[in-house]
Formats: sequence, C-alpha cells, structure tokens
Amino acid sequence: MCGPKGSIFCAGVSVFCATFVFVVGGLVQNMYPFAGYEILDYHAQETTVGQQAKDISRTCYLAGGAYFSFALVATISYFIQNKCRGHRRFS
Repeated sequence: MCGPKGSIFCAGVSVFCATFVFVVGGLVQNMYPFAGYEILDYHAQETTVGQQAKDISRTCYLAGGAYFSFALVATISYFIQNKCRGHRRFS
C-alpha cells in the first residue's frame, strides 16, 4: 500500500472519475446529442436506441459506484495509516 499522501491522491482521483462517469451516464441516459447517441443510432441493429442508451448509462453508473468504493477504501487507508504512524495531518 502507499502512504497517506498516496491514499489521499487515490481518493481524490477516484472521486473526480466517479463524478465524471456519473455525468456522462446522465447525459447518455437523457440522449444528449453531443454525448454520442447519434453513434448509437448508426449501430442499432437488434435493440432500439433508447435501450442501448439505458444499458450504457447503467454501466456508467456501475463504474461510478466502483470508483466511489475505491475512494472509500483509499480514505479508510489514509486514516488507518495516520493512526498507526501517530500523524494527525498530511505527512
């Protein structure tokens, strides 16, 4: 595992990525034209565009949840490492 600084960095990056993926999922779910739903229309063979957008947004939300769980693990790691080392702030 990395030190407290690395844990906070990982937590910050994970929160940023989760927020970004949630926003992209929301844009795709609402079929925002610049989020690429026209590409979905071009490749629509078996399913409808709405079903594809729903599946993609669901996958984005699952990825965002995974990023938030990584952020939680990194934050817990930060506090455990600070407690073991006796630090109260960034070291």
